[in-house]
Amino acid sequence: MGRSAKVRGLSDILTFFRRNEKPIFFVSPTSFNLLGLEKFVNRFYHINYFDSFDGAHPRVFVPSEKGHAEFESMEDVCNYMLMHKEVIDKIKKAGHGPAKLLFVMLDEKTEEICRDLGVDIALPPVALRKKLDSKIELTRLASEAGIDSAPNVLGKADSFGELMKAAKAAKLGKDLVVQTPYGDSGRTTFFIKSKADWKKNAEDMKGEQLKIMKRINHMPGTLEVCVTRHGTLSGPIQTDITGFEEITPYKGG
Repeated sequence: MGRSAKVRGLSDILTFFRRNEKPIFFVSPTSFNLLGLEKFVNRFYHINYFDSFDGAHPRVFVPSEKGHAEFESMEDVCNYMLMHKEVIDKIKKAGHGPAKLLFVMLDEKTEEICRDLGVDIALPPVALRKKLDSKIELTRLASEAGIDSAPNVLGKADSFGELMKAAKAAKLGKDLVVQTPYGDSGRTTFFIKSKADWKKNAEDMKGEQLKIMKRINHMPGTLEVCVTRHGTLSGPIQTDITGFEEITPYKGG
């Protein structure tokens, strides 16, 4: 399918990827996030630290020799894998030009390693991802695009008094939800309606850019969307699963 060809539906997408000859590797601790994609994408492989299939999956590669101090993040696992001789050999022997690599999480070190290996990362640059990952930046972009958020004001507050002053000026009331720019919502979202609430998490909010919101009773939902040069693909609206203890490791996750 040429660069200027139009994608007219799912069948065009499936045809394109079934004809793919360029090796694509998903590097991650496990294959969970993109498991099953290998059924639809030719020459798609998983490179994992943990083997969820005990060697029975033909598209999952796990190095036989492993030894590393405790990892602190998913990025650490990926970077370790990319510097592993068995993994490097697997990627180099794939042929058909520079391989494409996919990750759930990556950092600047990942980009540096991939440049040295001569492989392409099939994802936006880390700098752009970090910029767009900011709740503050996304709120600004949404406002510019005319997309409404919960009533809010952006700014800083180094005391409970400053927080309430900003909320009063924006007519947000006294029952607030405050978010810092980065991190999982369950760990960087704070519910504040008293000085005691502020003191409990003050150190996480002081000096940070904050999104200060009016607390609302909302109808939760989420929509997966992917923007491509051929058009925008969107999935169905999904109901929110926040709060189910069985499937989240911490409150609010």
